[in-house]
Amino acid sequence: MRMAECCPDKKYHCKGKCYRCYMREYQRARLGLSPRKPAAPIEVRKARKSAYERQRYYADLESTRAGRRESGRRWRAAHPETVRAATHRRRARMRDGVSPGVTVDEWSEIVAAFDGKCAYCRRARKLTRDHVVPISKGGRDEPSNVVPACFSCNASKGAKPLAEFLQRVGDSL
Repeated sequence: MRMAECCPDKKYHCKGKCYRCYMREYQRARLGLSPRKPAAPIEVRKARKSAYERQRYYADLESTRAGRRESGRRWRAAHPETVRAATHRRRARMRDGVSPGVTVDEWSEIVAAFDGKCAYCRRARKLTRDHVVPISKGGRDEPSNVVPACFSCNASKGAKPLAEFLQRVGDSL
């Protein structure tokens, strides 16, 4: 079986071309269109596409942000009790127990106490601050409530209390 010159994986049809390429050329000639230009190299097409996508992204950026702001406004209008309760809790935490937070020096001491490793998995990775008692559960942002944790462990723990997190993850650590 002869193979086409244009598409080596397809059968020969006529004039050295596969059926699809032959028909495309035939139709263009019949309609009086000029021969098709060869496609630009892949790098050029990718650059054009990424420039186009970048342009579209920045053109839509403000409308997207505005849409999200509007969506948030609608949600807050539809759930006033939830918003009021969350605002009350946040203000109460700020008013009642304003802790000074954890200074850079205190954080450095805490990390040194854990030998620069995650408090949960004991791996030396980039560390983040984890609140043992989550702030959302009444914990404070103070040195006695902060431990170093890798991003993975911190994200897994989330707002769970320490005992619940250790109970769920126990064997894998």
